[in-house]
Amino acid sequence: MTPASYRELFDHLLWLEEISMEFDITNFDMDGATLTREGSFLVLVVPGLAENRPSVLRGDFLIANPAGNLARKFKGYAHRVERDRVLLKFHRDFHSAFIPGQRFDI
Repeated sequence: MTPASYRELFDHLLWLEEISMEFDITNFDMDGATLTREGSFLVLVVPGLAENRPSVLRGDFLIANPAGNLARKFKGYAHRVERDRVLLKFHRDFHSAFIPGQRFDI
């Protein structure tokens, strides 16, 4: 094995690992989830969060789109992570248009 072929092999392995991680994270998609308002935050209850399945840390972002509408996507940042819920903040326009009970695909 030459240094060039060794480098090429590791390039391919890194790409495969990235693809695998993207595939694995889809196991944690939440279809039809509801958010609740708590002060200036929107709260998402996440089953399995206490066991780190999935692992969500402060500063991570989640993508939410109204259920069944793939055209509109909103990015929310985790400001606080508790035992089974994440307190999120989105753009102020999202917060002002938020309707309690509306379902989102996360």
